[in-house]
Amino acid sequence: MEHMAPVTQDTCIWRTDWRNNITFINQAWMEFAVNNGAPNLPARVLDTNLLDNIIGDEVKRLTNLLLERVRATDSIAVLPFQCDSPEVHRLMDMVIIPLSQNSLEFRSHIVRQEDRETLNFPQDPAAEPKSVLVSCSWCNRIESHDQWLEVENAIRVHRLFEQDSILPMSHTICPECRDSYFGRQLN
Repeated sequence: MEHMAPVTQDTCIWRTDWRNNITFINQAWMEFAVNNGAPNLPARVLDTNLLDNIIGDEVKRLTNLLLERVRATDSIAVLPFQCDSPEVHRLMDMVIIPLSQNSLEFRSHIVRQEDRETLNFPQDPAAEPKSVLVSCSWCNRIESHDQWLEVENAIRVHRLFEQDSILPMSHTICPECRDSYFGRQLN
C-alpha cells in the first residue's frame, strides 16, 4: 500500500467500526498512553465513539469528513501531526486504512522526537480565567494576535507561567494545517 510505513512493535494501532466506535487498541497504543501519563486512557476510550474523544467542533467536523472520504474512496489517508508531552516534542504520522464493512484502522508512529524543558503549567482552580487559549489540534501551535506560535513562544509572549492559573483551552485547526492536511485529503 502506498505511503505505508512498516508496522513495528512501536506502531500504535487502533480500529473503529462503521459507526466510528473504537473496537481495538494494540499493546503499543496502551504503552504509549501509560508512558505519557495517561494510564487510564485505554479503558476510557475503548468502546467509545472516536469523535467523542476529539476536542473542538471544527476538528470533529473535519475528522468526520476525512473518515467519510477514506470510506467512500476506499483509499488510504496519511496525516502528519504533533503529539507532545510536557517533556517531549513529537512529530508523528497517522495512516488511516479502510477495512471491510466500513471499519477503519489507524496506525501512528513517531517520525521524530526531541526532549525539551518540562512545561509545568500552573493550576489554581479558584482563579478566574481571563481569556481562552486556542490550540491547533494537529500542530499544537497557539493562536496569538492573528498568528500561530509554538507552545514555548506562546508561554513567553503571554507570560503564562506568571499567572495563578492556566487559561482554559479551546481546540481548532490552524489555517496552515487545514490547507496542508485536509486540503489534500478532502479535495
